[in-house]
Amino acid sequence: MWSNPTVRKVRSELERRVRAGELTPALAAQQILEIANLTDR
Repeated sequence: MWSNPTVRKVRSELERRVRAGELTPALAAQQILEIANLTDR
């Protein structure tokens, strides 16, 4: 999953949003999983 280029692209932005309190860790993880599933097909 972490080798997926799309996941790598959004990872830092999601981490920033979690640190800023804009997004919960669970929602960030869900978004990463959804992106990985959509682009790995």
